[in-house]
Parts: sequence; structure tokens; C-alpha cells
Amino acid sequence: MRSARFKRRAVGLVTALLVLVAAAVTLFWNRLHTEGGEALQTPAAPPVHMRKAAIRDDGSFKKAESFEGDEVPPAWQTEGGGRLALSEAHYKHGYRSLRWQWEKGSKLVVRKPQYLEQADGSKRGGMKLWLYNEKAVDGTTTFRLGSEQDMAGSDPRYVFEIGLNFTGWRGMWIQFREDGANPGYKGDGKAPLERLDIVPPAPAGSLFIDVVEFAETIPATRSTDNQVPYDRKRSNGGIGGTWDRSYYWSQLQPDLPLPERITPEEKRAFETIASRYEQWIYGDRPDYTQEPLQIRGQALQSFIAKGLQKYEQLGLKRDSNGYITGPPLFSSRSTHGPEFGEDVARAIFLPLVFDYKINGREASRNKALDLFDYFHDQGWADGSGLETLDHETNRTNGYFHAVYLMRKELKETGRLTRELAAVRWYTNFGKTYAADPGETTADEVRTKLMYKLLYVLALDDGPEKVREMKGLVRWVNRALAVAPGFAGTIKEDFMGFHHRGVYMSAYAPQAFHMAALIAYLLHDTPFALSKQSTDNVRGALLTFRTVSNKYDVPVGVSGRFPAKDGIANEIVPAYAYMALASEPVDKEMAGAFMRLWDPKSPYLKQGLFPNADSSDVSYLDTIGGLQLALKLAGMGFPAERSPQGYWMKPSAAMGIMRRDDWMVSVKGWSQYVFDFESQAPKAADAAQKAQGGQNVYGRYNGYGAMQIMAVGEPVNKKNNGYGLDNGWDWNRWPGATTKHLPWAERSRRTGSKPVRLRTKRSSAASRAKGATAYLR
Repeated sequence: MRSARFKRRAVGLVTALLVLVAAAVTLFWNRLHTEGGEALQTPAAPPVHMRKAAIRDDGSFKKAESFEGDEVPPAWQTEGGGRLALSEAHYKHGYRSLRWQWEKGSKLVVRKPQYLEQADGSKRGGMKLWLYNEKAVDGTTTFRLGSEQDMAGSDPRYVFEIGLNFTGWRGMWIQFREDGANPGYKGDGKAPLERLDIVPPAPAGSLFIDVVEFAETIPATRSTDNQVPYDRKRSNGGIGGTWDRSYYWSQLQPDLPLPERITPEEKRAFETIASRYEQWIYGDRPDYTQEPLQIRGQALQSFIAKGLQKYEQLGLKRDSNGYITGPPLFSSRSTHGPEFGEDVARAIFLPLVFDYKINGREASRNKALDLFDYFHDQGWADGSGLETLDHETNRTNGYFHAVYLMRKELKETGRLTRELAAVRWYTNFGKTYAADPGETTADEVRTKLMYKLLYVLALDDGPEKVREMKGLVRWVNRALAVAPGFAGTIKEDFMGFHHRGVYMSAYAPQAFHMAALIAYLLHDTPFALSKQSTDNVRGALLTFRTVSNKYDVPVGVSGRFPAKDGIANEIVPAYAYMALASEPVDKEMAGAFMRLWDPKSPYLKQGLFPNADSSDVSYLDTIGGLQLALKLAGMGFPAERSPQGYWMKPSAAMGIMRRDDWMVSVKGWSQYVFDFESQAPKAADAAQKAQGGQNVYGRYNGYGAMQIMAVGEPVNKKNNGYGLDNGWDWNRWPGATTKHLPWAERSRRTGSKPVRLRTKRSSAASRAKGATAYLR
């Protein structure tokens, strides 16, 4: 009966749906920017939405000088005094680095190093290197490059400086022509580069050097930091700095007035917020006889056990001088590994903290403190760019939570000031000082909202803490505002945005989840979010449940992850947070939560409750968070009925029609709405840096594709025939007018960056015509 009822109603409504899609998209985007193929028998594609990347096994350090030989390479020599020696005290690859001890008037000269000439022959060529300081030096080291003739005439072709006021490791990427071009160079530049001179700053000192590479391509995402504070005008879309602009934001000063004092009400508010956060982490005397908590508690102990094992595998050691060594670490977008984030921050920090705080093991306290020291020594520090900070805070959630949870122990041992300075740097806290900080992406919402809050909560109570908190709340309210054009996270129709398009399978759902959590933590305090912000988060969550059935979202708004099943189930706690973030409890949010809350469903029992680690971009699956969901579930609020009606979502060029428990979606694209997002496989020398292709065959996801989700328990896309990893024909999208192509041509997009296209049409109507025939 359900199927018959569905067909009768769907046929009558689909034409109106398609017309409204076209009209609404044009109207919506004009407001924001006041500004065919023949059917062929094509064989099914190979296993489909992803393809494995090729991995070369020759190693990522093959072009690097890492000083692993038995003696100093002959190309490296001192002039005017000083000494070179191989050292095992500190290293960024293998077990050795080059120790340079200089004297007044001396310098280090490198003649004809491998690959230098090739690096100079490329417009984007340059140099990568790592430096280690045991003692900070107030000055800079000057690097000069040229031909032998250039250098003999004191006329270097390239000159750049690296600051040495740091301890531990620092990594730099230098693009010769942008970062080092010598404006006074008199030569013709025709002779090949042959020589590098390194001139020290002080009368005497020492420096460790490792992993020196001359490369034909130095990415524009290289970091500007305290060591290389360059204003790179050709980088970052012409606004200078680099992708994350950490150095720029670190230079800003607070623009809000400093209060005379902190009020008793503000002190109580900080205590309340801190208490809510710790209860969200640990729970409030959790009852582990409740199955959801029992499942998560077991998963948490497994996470702890694995983290302890990984800590032991690091093999950290301290020498007689107190220096700590372990496996060299690199940023996530470096060509090398292992990584600060994936291998340590996500996997080890919180297991050690929880083993100490929850299980009461004092040994894990000391291990956690050693881990902070190791992280710092490897280069994770205030003002350090780690070569590139591109998306680095998407990989390091465990570190930021660990700093706050261990704040007392860090303070008692003299480490807290150091770690808070690092948190401030990596979170771009200075962005809260800007009158107009620009857009805030979904990545920032799902990561830095929490990290910035934890930074403020860790400060000592006082006027500065109040000012920092007020600036933070102002920034959060801006981040959660409806954003124009291609910017921001929340659109006027409350769809989630990222990568200049609607993204409901990733990015946005986690951003909504985090925003709801922040709203809950701050509610009913002087630092609560504005009503507009909470209304926007509320609207985004209610919209998300409208376009999901029951937990699956339409493939057309799934971006690079079309085969991902179950998304709404992963953010069910967000509905509880928003319901509990108001007094009295928000009944509409509670009703939406109760419809999604089904503890016996495998979507929750297997897809939510067992999540307890920090392996994802955001750390959101806690004992206390699940306890809040159980609290709301026990309050007796009735579940809402499945959403009923018709909705236009112009930002996605999508229409949604729902009756009873079925849902139909139609997806188009236009001048303002991309067709789909795809990423080709990316090869890498280091195995862990290789990337599999994502949605490589998904070209027609938005070509008027119609998706019906009407059956299943609960209703889901696989039970309705959308098994995208099971012989799916990617040329034949239901409702779409498509050109049938061979698989090789369908997947010919190459490169590491996601690809997305738009038409020149402002309307999506022509892309949705085929959907009518499908229902008939």
C-alpha cells in the first residue's frame, strides 16, 4: 500500500517540484549575488566511488640530504673557521643530523648540492629544510645562493633570512623567486645555481641541520611564521600570507576594551561552562548498565589501550641534558611522515589523559607530560609553521582537548604557558580581534570553535579572560551567521556549505554538531550565543533532518562521499544539545531528537554508540555527550512525525518532497551550484601520504538526478537500489539526461585538488528535465 500511495502522489507533484527548482534557484542566487545522450548498454563500472592511489615505494626522502652517511658530505664545508660534525643528538630523518658550530666571521658553504640547478630552473622551485636550536639566538641566519661567479662578486641571485629565536625543530619551505629574489642582483641569471652560503648571526653558536631538499615545486601553501615572516603577495589569493594566515592573525591585538575587573557573575559563568565541558567529556556518574553507555564505555577503554600501545611504540628517550627524542614528526601536508596529527595527536594524547583521569594510573600522567615535551621539541610550538599549516588543525583534535584537561598538571610543572601559546598560535586566536575576520568555513566551525573556547577557559580568571571571551563569542556569532554567496557554513535556506557548495555528507553536519555543543555549553550565561546564532543552528539541524531519510542524505548533496551511509545518526546528540540549550526545553528540537533516537537501530548501536576515539576531524563522541542524549530521551517528549511537504533548497539546486515515510529528491546544477565534487587518486613516495580517488565517476550526480527513498527499516538508500559499491552504472542516473562515456574518460580528471564545475546558466531547470520521465 505504501508503494501505491507513493506513486499516486508523486506523479501529481513532480512537475510543480521541477518548475519550482528552476525558479527558486535563480531567485535565491540573484539575491545573494547582486551581482543528451543516446541510451547505450554500458558495462557497470569497477568498484566505484573510490579508486586506490598508486604508491611508489622508493621513499619520500630520496632527494633529501639527511646526513645519514659515515662522514660529512664533501659538498658541505666551513669557511673562516667553525666545525661540522654528524650528530645523533637530534634528527628529522634516520638517526643523524649535521651539527654546525660557527665562529665569528665564519660561514657554511655548500657547493653544487644535488637538484639545486633543477630547482632554479622552475618558476616555483626552491628549498626545504629543518633546523634545530638547543638555545634560542636573537638574530637571523642569512642564506645566499648564486653561481660561483655571482658569489665571488658578492652578488647573490637569491637572499633570504631565517630567524633563530626558537628552541627545538623548525621546518621551512622557501620559494626562490618569491621569497628570495635579490632586488639588487646585477647578473643576467643565465649561469646555473652552484653554491649556497649560510651566514650566521652571532659571534659564536651552533645549529643542527637536517632534511635539506632542493625541489622544483614549493607549494603556495607554505607557512609564514616567526622564522620566515614574509608577506607573500602572490599567495593565498593575492591577500598575502598563506592558506591559514597564522602569522597575520598572531600579530593582531585585542580591539575590545579591557574591563576594570571580572564580576562575580562572570566568574560563576566560567565555572559553569568549565563544569559542563568536563561533564560532557567524562559524564556525571554514568550508569554503565545502560546499553548505549556500556557500548561507549567499552569502546573508550579500547581506545585507551590502543593509545597506550602506540605511546610505547614511540620509544621516547631523554638524554643526560634533558632533551627528548622520538620518531621525527611532520605536518599532514608535508611530503614526509609520520605526522603530528594522524600518528600522535589523534591516537595518543587523549588515551594517556583518560588513562590518568578515568582509570587513575599515575604513570600515564608522566607519559602525557613527556608527550607534550616531545611534541614541542619536534616543532609544535608558538610561531612554528611546520613547513605548512595547511589544514593542520583538522588532524590534531586530541592535542587541544588534552591541553585543557591537563591544565593543572601542565601548570604545576611549568609547561602551561608554553602550551597555551601554541594553542593560541595554531587556532588563529587573533582572528577574534578583527572587526571583519572574513568568512568562517565549516572546517573552522567543527574544530577551532572548541579549541578557542578551551584556550579561554584555561586562562586565569581576570579582566583579560573576560575580554578574550567576549571577543570569542563575537567571532562565533559571526561564524554562525547566514553567509552570502560562496562563503561560510550556513545558507539562507539552512543548508550546510563547504568548498563553495552544499555539503551534507561531511563538513557541514559536523559543523552543526559542534555549533550545537557550543550553544549548550554557553547557554544561560553572560556569554551565551546570540538568539540569531542559536536560531541559525536550530534551523540548520531541522533542515538536515528534513533532507535526510531516515539517516541517509541524497547522493546529489554528498560531495566526494556518495556511498557514505548513515550521516544523521552520527549527529543525533546535536539535537539533544540544542533542545537542552534553552529553558524550558525546546519541544520541537526534542521531538526531532526523539524520532532519530532509536537505541535498537544498527545505525545507532553500530554507527554511534561505539564511537569513542579522536580519529576524526572533530572529537565529538564522549561519555557525557551520550549521557545528555539519554537524559533527554528519558524526559518523555513524544517523537515528531516524519517531515511532510515540499521544500526548495536553492543553494543546492534541489527539491525535496516527503509524504508519510518516503522522500523524493531532485538535484540540478547551474551557474551558482556545482555539479559534483571529485578528487583523483594521488600518488606519493610515502605510503601514508597517498590518497585514494573520491567520487571519481560521480559526474552525473546533479544532472537532474532523482532519488527515491521509500522502503527499508529504517528507510535508507541501499534498500532503494542505491548500492553504489555493488555494480552501480554511473552513466545511468535515474531521471538524469546524460552522455554515456567509457569509464576511463569518466575518470580522467587528475590532480590532487577536488574538481567541481558550474554552467553558464543561472537556472537549473534544464538539468532536471529527465526526472519527469522517470516517475511516469
